[in-house]
Amino acid sequence: MRFHLFGSIEVRVGDRPLPVGGPRQRAVLGALLLTPGVVVPTEQLVHRVWDNPPGSAESNVRTYIARLRKVLGERLSTDEHGYRLTVGPGELDAAVFTELADRAERATDSAERARLYAEALAHARDEPLLGVELEAALRSAALRLRERRRAAVFGELDARLAAGEHHEITGRLRALLTGDPADERATELLMLALFRAGRQIEALDAYTAFRARAHPAPGLSALHKRILNQDRTLSLTPGRASVEAHGRLPADLPEFTGRTRLIARARELTGAAPGNAPLILVFSGTAGAGKTALAVHIGHLLAADGAGADGHLHADLNGFTADAAPADPHTVLGALLAVLGVPAARVPGEPASRAALYREHTAGKRLLLLLDDASGAAQVAPLVPAGSGTIVLVTGRRNLLLDGAADLTVEPFTDAEANALLATAVGGERLRAEDAAARRITRHCGGLPLALALAARRLRARPERSLAGLAGGLEHGALDDELSAVFDLSYRALDPGPRRLYRLLGPPACEDVTAETAAAICGRTPAEADGDLEALLDDHLLTQTRPGRYRMHRLLRAHADALCAREDPPATARSAVGRLHTWYLRHALATGDPAWFAAEYANLRALTRAAGPNGHHTFALALPHALLPWLRDHRPADTASLLALARRAALALGDHDGLARSLVELAREHARTGRADIAAGLLDEAAALRHERGDTAGAAEALAAKEELGRDSAAVGGDAR
Repeated sequence: MRFHLFGSIEVRVGDRPLPVGGPRQRAVLGALLLTPGVVVPTEQLVHRVWDNPPGSAESNVRTYIARLRKVLGERLSTDEHGYRLTVGPGELDAAVFTELADRAERATDSAERARLYAEALAHARDEPLLGVELEAALRSAALRLRERRRAAVFGELDARLAAGEHHEITGRLRALLTGDPADERATELLMLALFRAGRQIEALDAYTAFRARAHPAPGLSALHKRILNQDRTLSLTPGRASVEAHGRLPADLPEFTGRTRLIARARELTGAAPGNAPLILVFSGTAGAGKTALAVHIGHLLAADGAGADGHLHADLNGFTADAAPADPHTVLGALLAVLGVPAARVPGEPASRAALYREHTAGKRLLLLLDDASGAAQVAPLVPAGSGTIVLVTGRRNLLLDGAADLTVEPFTDAEANALLATAVGGERLRAEDAAARRITRHCGGLPLALALAARRLRARPERSLAGLAGGLEHGALDDELSAVFDLSYRALDPGPRRLYRLLGPPACEDVTAETAAAICGRTPAEADGDLEALLDDHLLTQTRPGRYRMHRLLRAHADALCAREDPPATARSAVGRLHTWYLRHALATGDPAWFAAEYANLRALTRAAGPNGHHTFALALPHALLPWLRDHRPADTASLLALARRAALALGDHDGLARSLVELAREHARTGRADIAAGLLDEAAALRHERGDTAGAAEALAAKEELGRDSAAVGGDAR
């Protein structure tokens, strides 16, 4: 005899169904099967079957029991306390299903896990408790069985995907989505299966179809981004990457230096933490900013102060790790529970149950937890313990926007901090003795701790090497490959728009950009460029110097420039710089606003200086003349040097008119600063050039300027006598 709760409630002998009555009588049978072998009192049985029992409920139950006993015989017994239905081992489909699903969740081999889930699902071919009116306890039981069955369906599909059966499961996943097009888990697995099968376009189409019906969660959006970027780490099993949790913090760096402000802020937040929730400190910053080293150091300081009295935990979330997918929170929870002493057999496979067990085991405990290299808030949120005295330290390259967290941005080192780190390698005395070379090293590294640490490591490896030798090596790209490998992980995680802008920000010699100048660079609208800039800011690939202005670290800009040269057609960078030149020249000629010139002057000067060496001679000639009125009033010391660049550009272009104009204006600058002899020579050169071109009026104008210069010089000399 076999009893069935999945599908219709029924009893079979062999392949023959027994007559167990209509819907309400089947509901009574189902209520007894919820606790087989256990006496169920009449009153309790009534409340398992009806939400609002009728007055005749107990009488009706006795009638249904009598009818069922005629079919089931001695299996259904009655005593003074109630009714018992005896079911042997392996006779109830729900019990067999549950046992096999439990075994599948504990299996470590993907193929074995898939086999056990498939065997479990063979006993649960349909939704539970069909054909009866679900009320009271039956409704709750049906919901539990339905959720467990769904978990098993996706457990099997996930295991088959992990075992490399991506081709085989796409049909089943499409069938699931036909039934529920807004099923996010089915969409996620279908996208992965299609991508691994080499069908990237179909994988992206699956995301588009889902987004037309529902708002994607951060995890699905992140998967879409990685498929767009053809992320090779997706060839690994999602959520099955090797995840280790530890019952201790990583070792502190013995030579840790700097960060006094952030350390003080972390201690201040710890001291002022409310007592009703965990304290979460998020350390975010660009790649190589030293986030992990800082979080570990602060963790040890807080531990010394008594934090984490009930335990220290650490897990690497693989958010930006080469050849490893970001760790699935479900997997991390299992690893953390193991560290907390929960036996593997007691760790549920179902996500909600596992999360509940984690909260239960961390409630009331004062833990210190380090979650390193987070990919996003959705990855971190399930891992926050329940204990109100707990401190959670999180590191990540992105702004995580985690509810209730305190955000601590980890910026590049100050000059003093950079020098202190270098001093750990060579000593303060040698650093002072080779001060100029030390400044070259710190300037090249731009305060980025990773670059400085790599430089310091080279000095330790070769103590005889001079700082000047190291500085020269850095300036010729000695660290490029090591830094590029780190920066690439952030770049590959970007959406296509921000990725393209990131590359195109490399070639122009700008100090900073705005939405308008970024739009010119990438050939998009300011609104589109602003969105891309914010995305780069969120991933700490840009910093915001003041509202609306963004700056890229010099090492990141070198990385972006190299990417542009490698990934874009040769003309791309030149076109981007050309669009930016056009934008600046047009605005410089059109505006008379001194504030605009002041805000943009660093960029205008840098672009002019870089234009000639890179062959943009037209811009190098035109811009200094467009800036002249403002320059003479506000930056007189720079006027002559910029006009000299214009003169050089005119020579490169063979633009005789532009050359003559530059000579005349340059002569005026030299005359203004008392160098009349240089000014006279420049005016002679301008007059000769005009005369040679047949421009007698222009030649006369240059000579007249020279005569005026002579009179002014004589007058100054007479006044001096």
